[in-house]
Amino acid sequence: MTPKPTVFFLHGWGMNANIWQPFFEIAKTMDVDCIAIDLPGYGDHRQYVSESRTLESMASFIDKRIKNECIILGWSLGGLVAKFLAHSNPAKYRKVITVCSSPFFVEDTDWDGMKPEVLKLFAEQLMVDHRQLLKRFIAIQTMGIANASSQNKLIMKHLSKHSSPSNEVLKNGLVILETEDVRRHTTEINVPFLAVFGNLDSLVPRNAIEKIERLNANIQIEAIDKASHAPFLSHPEQFLEILHPFVHSDS
Repeated sequence: MTPKPTVFFLHGWGMNANIWQPFFEIAKTMDVDCIAIDLPGYGDHRQYVSESRTLESMASFIDKRIKNECIILGWSLGGLVAKFLAHSNPAKYRKVITVCSSPFFVEDTDWDGMKPEVLKLFAEQLMVDHRQLLKRFIAIQTMGIANASSQNKLIMKHLSKHSSPSNEVLKNGLVILETEDVRRHTTEINVPFLAVFGNLDSLVPRNAIEKIERLNANIQIEAIDKASHAPFLSHPEQFLEILHPFVHSDS
Protein backbone atom coordinates (compact mmCIF):
# COMPACT_ATOMS: atom_id res chain seq x y z
CA MET A 1 0.00 0.00 0.00
CA THR A 2 1.36 3.40 -1.02
CA PRO A 3 1.90 5.64 2.02
CA LYS A 4 -0.08 8.86 2.20
CA PRO A 5 1.82 12.01 1.21
CA THR A 6 2.87 14.24 4.08
CA VAL A 7 2.42 17.99 3.73
CA PHE A 8 3.96 20.42 6.21
CA PHE A 9 2.09 23.73 6.42
CA LEU A 10 3.92 26.95 7.33
CA HIS A 11 1.97 30.05 8.41
CA GLY A 12 2.60 33.71 7.65
CA TRP A 13 3.81 36.79 9.52
CA GLY A 14 2.11 37.45 12.86
CA MET A 15 0.13 34.19 12.70
CA ASN A 16 0.67 30.70 14.14
CA ALA A 17 0.07 27.08 13.18
CA ASN A 18 -3.54 27.16 14.47
CA ILE A 19 -4.50 29.22 11.41
CA TRP A 20 -4.60 25.97 9.40
CA GLN A 21 -7.11 24.14 11.60
CA PRO A 22 -10.30 25.20 9.75
CA PHE A 23 -8.80 24.00 6.46
CA PHE A 24 -7.58 20.74 8.01
CA GLU A 25 -11.18 19.92 8.90
CA ILE A 26 -12.19 19.77 5.24
CA ALA A 27 -8.81 18.43 4.08
CA LYS A 28 -9.57 15.09 5.75
CA THR A 29 -10.96 13.99 2.38
CA MET A 30 -7.60 14.61 0.69
CA ASP A 31 -5.97 11.40 2.01
CA VAL A 32 -2.90 13.33 3.12
CA ASP A 33 -1.08 13.71 6.43
CA CYS A 34 -1.40 17.45 7.12
CA ILE A 35 1.01 18.81 9.71
CA ALA A 36 1.13 22.48 10.73
CA ILE A 37 4.38 23.70 12.22
CA ASP A 38 5.09 27.01 13.93
CA LEU A 39 7.82 29.25 12.57
CA PRO A 40 10.47 30.22 15.14
CA GLY A 41 9.17 32.89 17.50
CA TYR A 42 5.52 31.96 16.98
CA GLY A 43 2.99 29.72 18.75
CA ASP A 44 4.59 26.68 20.36
CA HIS A 45 8.00 27.93 19.20
CA ARG A 46 7.62 31.39 20.73
CA GLN A 47 10.83 31.05 22.75
CA TYR A 48 13.05 30.67 19.66
CA VAL A 49 13.50 34.38 19.04
CA SER A 50 17.04 34.38 17.65
CA GLU A 51 16.09 31.84 14.99
CA SER A 52 13.55 34.33 13.60
CA ARG A 53 16.16 36.91 12.59
CA THR A 54 16.88 35.81 9.02
CA LEU A 55 15.21 33.75 6.34
CA GLU A 56 18.11 31.29 6.43
CA SER A 57 17.85 30.80 10.21
CA MET A 58 14.09 30.30 9.95
CA ALA A 59 14.51 27.72 7.20
CA SER A 60 17.22 25.91 9.16
CA PHE A 61 14.96 25.79 12.22
CA ILE A 62 12.12 24.22 10.23
CA ASP A 63 14.42 21.84 8.37
CA LYS A 64 15.72 20.38 11.65
CA ARG A 65 12.15 19.55 12.70
CA ILE A 66 11.21 17.76 9.50
CA LYS A 67 12.94 14.40 9.38
CA ASN A 68 11.59 12.72 6.26
CA GLU A 69 10.81 13.40 2.62
CA CYS A 70 7.68 15.52 2.29
CA ILE A 71 5.79 18.25 0.48
CA ILE A 72 6.36 21.72 1.90
CA LEU A 73 3.61 24.36 1.80
CA GLY A 74 4.09 27.94 2.90
CA TRP A 75 1.70 30.87 3.13
CA SER A 76 3.00 34.43 2.67
CA LEU A 77 6.17 34.71 4.84
CA GLY A 78 6.04 30.92 5.19
CA GLY A 79 6.18 30.75 1.40
CA LEU A 80 9.61 32.39 1.44
CA VAL A 81 10.76 29.67 3.85
CA ALA A 82 9.20 26.95 1.66
CA LYS A 83 10.96 28.22 -1.47
CA PHE A 84 14.27 28.43 0.40
CA LEU A 85 13.92 24.81 1.59
CA ALA A 86 12.85 23.44 -1.81
CA HIS A 87 15.80 25.17 -3.44
CA SER A 88 18.35 24.01 -0.86
CA ASN A 89 17.21 20.38 -0.51
CA PRO A 90 15.06 19.16 -3.43
CA ALA A 91 15.62 15.50 -2.48
CA LYS A 92 13.87 16.06 0.86
CA TYR A 93 11.24 18.58 -0.24
CA ARG A 94 9.96 16.77 -3.30
CA LYS A 95 7.19 19.27 -4.04
CA VAL A 96 6.66 22.88 -3.00
CA ILE A 97 3.40 24.82 -2.67
CA THR A 98 3.25 28.53 -1.94
CA VAL A 99 0.08 30.45 -1.05
CA CYS A 100 -0.15 34.18 -1.69
CA SER A 101 3.62 34.42 -1.48
CA SER A 102 6.01 36.43 -3.60
CA PRO A 103 9.74 35.76 -3.94
CA PHE A 104 10.15 39.48 -3.27
CA PHE A 105 7.31 41.25 -1.49
CA VAL A 106 8.28 44.87 -2.07
CA GLU A 107 7.63 46.99 -5.14
CA ASP A 108 10.80 47.49 -7.16
CA THR A 109 11.85 48.47 -10.66
CA ASP A 110 9.83 46.25 -13.04
CA TRP A 111 8.43 44.34 -10.05
CA ASP A 112 5.00 44.65 -8.43
CA GLY A 113 4.58 44.34 -4.68
CA MET A 114 3.84 46.21 -1.49
CA LYS A 115 5.00 49.80 -1.41
CA PRO A 116 8.04 50.17 0.89
CA GLU A 117 6.27 52.86 2.92
CA VAL A 118 3.57 50.35 3.90
CA LEU A 119 6.11 48.10 5.63
CA LYS A 120 7.77 51.13 7.22
CA LEU A 121 4.38 52.20 8.59
CA PHE A 122 3.89 48.67 9.97
CA ALA A 123 7.26 48.92 11.71
CA GLU A 124 6.31 52.27 13.26
CA GLN A 125 2.94 50.96 14.44
CA LEU A 126 4.61 47.88 15.87
CA MET A 127 6.45 50.03 18.38
CA VAL A 128 3.18 51.70 19.48
CA ASP A 129 0.69 48.80 19.70
CA HIS A 130 1.52 45.43 18.17
CA ARG A 131 -1.95 43.98 18.89
CA GLN A 132 -3.64 46.78 16.99
CA LEU A 133 -1.16 46.29 14.15
CA LEU A 134 -2.00 42.59 13.92
CA LYS A 135 -5.71 43.43 13.77
CA ARG A 136 -5.04 45.88 10.95
CA PHE A 137 -2.89 43.36 9.12
CA ILE A 138 -5.65 40.75 9.36
CA ALA A 139 -8.12 43.27 7.93
CA ILE A 140 -5.78 43.87 4.98
CA GLN A 141 -5.55 40.12 4.36
CA THR A 142 -9.33 39.83 3.93
CA MET A 143 -9.87 43.12 2.12
CA GLY A 144 -12.38 42.89 -0.70
CA ILE A 145 -13.86 39.47 0.04
CA ALA A 146 -17.58 39.04 0.63
CA ASN A 147 -17.34 37.68 4.19
CA ALA A 148 -14.43 39.79 5.43
CA SER A 149 -15.85 40.46 8.90
CA SER A 150 -16.48 36.78 9.68
CA GLN A 151 -13.06 35.83 8.30
CA ASN A 152 -11.39 38.41 10.54
CA LYS A 153 -13.16 36.94 13.57
CA LEU A 154 -12.17 33.41 12.54
CA ILE A 155 -8.51 34.37 12.22
CA MET A 156 -8.51 36.15 15.58
CA LYS A 157 -10.18 33.14 17.22
CA HIS A 158 -7.42 30.78 16.13
CA LEU A 159 -4.59 33.21 16.83
CA SER A 160 -5.83 33.79 20.37
CA LYS A 161 -5.06 30.18 21.30
CA HIS A 162 -1.42 31.26 21.67
CA SER A 163 0.27 34.34 23.08
CA SER A 164 1.21 36.94 20.49
CA PRO A 165 4.78 36.80 19.19
CA SER A 166 7.14 39.31 20.72
CA ASN A 167 7.81 42.68 19.14
CA GLU A 168 11.32 41.51 18.27
CA VAL A 169 9.99 38.52 16.33
CA LEU A 170 7.42 40.66 14.52
CA LYS A 171 10.08 43.24 13.65
CA ASN A 172 12.39 40.48 12.36
CA GLY A 173 9.59 39.24 10.14
CA LEU A 174 8.93 42.69 8.70
CA VAL A 175 12.62 43.09 7.89
CA ILE A 176 12.60 39.72 6.10
CA LEU A 177 9.50 40.70 4.09
CA GLU A 178 11.14 44.00 3.16
CA THR A 179 14.63 42.78 2.29
CA GLU A 180 14.71 39.09 1.37
CA ASP A 181 14.77 38.46 -2.37
CA VAL A 182 14.54 34.81 -3.45
CA ARG A 183 13.80 35.43 -7.12
CA ARG A 184 17.05 33.73 -8.11
CA HIS A 185 16.24 30.76 -5.87
CA THR A 186 12.82 30.59 -7.52
CA THR A 187 14.32 30.34 -10.99
CA GLU A 188 16.42 27.37 -9.83
CA ILE A 189 13.72 25.30 -8.06
CA ASN A 190 13.45 22.06 -10.04
CA VAL A 191 10.79 20.15 -8.08
CA PRO A 192 7.06 20.34 -8.91
CA PHE A 193 5.97 23.81 -7.87
CA LEU A 194 2.41 25.03 -7.27
CA ALA A 195 1.73 28.71 -6.51
CA VAL A 196 -1.78 29.68 -5.39
CA PHE A 197 -2.94 33.29 -5.31
CA GLY A 198 -6.05 35.35 -4.59
CA ASN A 199 -7.12 37.75 -7.29
CA LEU A 200 -8.11 40.38 -4.71
CA ASP A 201 -4.86 40.17 -2.74
CA SER A 202 -3.35 43.61 -2.08
CA LEU A 203 -0.14 42.20 -0.56
CA VAL A 204 0.74 40.13 -3.64
CA PRO A 205 -1.01 42.11 -6.42
CA ARG A 206 -2.30 40.49 -9.60
CA ASN A 207 0.37 42.15 -11.75
CA ALA A 208 3.02 40.28 -9.75
CA ILE A 209 1.58 36.88 -10.63
CA GLU A 210 2.61 37.00 -14.31
CA LYS A 211 6.12 38.06 -13.35
CA ILE A 212 6.40 35.25 -10.81
CA GLU A 213 5.27 32.77 -13.46
CA ARG A 214 8.02 33.94 -15.82
CA LEU A 215 10.70 33.14 -13.24
CA ASN A 216 10.31 29.38 -13.60
CA ALA A 217 8.62 27.38 -16.38
CA ASN A 218 8.01 24.66 -13.78
CA ILE A 219 5.53 26.76 -11.75
CA GLN A 220 1.84 25.85 -11.90
CA ILE A 221 -0.05 29.06 -11.23
CA GLU A 222 -3.58 29.02 -9.80
CA ALA A 223 -5.49 32.20 -8.90
CA ILE A 224 -8.77 32.01 -6.98
CA ASP A 225 -11.32 34.58 -8.07
CA LYS A 226 -12.77 36.78 -5.30
CA ALA A 227 -10.15 35.53 -2.81
CA SER A 228 -7.70 37.80 -1.04
CA HIS A 229 -4.58 36.92 0.98
CA ALA A 230 -5.97 33.85 2.82
CA PRO A 231 -7.83 31.72 0.22
CA PHE A 232 -7.58 28.58 2.35
CA LEU A 233 -9.92 30.30 4.84
CA SER A 234 -12.23 32.25 2.53
CA HIS A 235 -12.46 29.63 -0.26
CA PRO A 236 -11.41 26.33 1.35
CA GLU A 237 -13.24 24.05 -1.11
CA GLN A 238 -11.63 25.69 -4.14
CA PHE A 239 -8.27 25.64 -2.38
CA LEU A 240 -8.69 21.92 -1.72
CA GLU A 241 -9.65 21.26 -5.35
CA ILE A 242 -6.38 22.85 -6.45
CA LEU A 243 -4.20 21.07 -3.89
CA HIS A 244 -5.61 17.56 -4.23
CA PRO A 245 -4.44 16.66 -7.78
CA PHE A 246 -1.09 18.35 -7.30
CA VAL A 247 -0.33 16.54 -4.04
CA HIS A 248 -1.32 13.15 -5.46
CA SER A 249 0.28 13.50 -8.91
CA ASP A 250 3.24 11.24 -9.75
CA SER A 251 5.38 14.10 -11.05
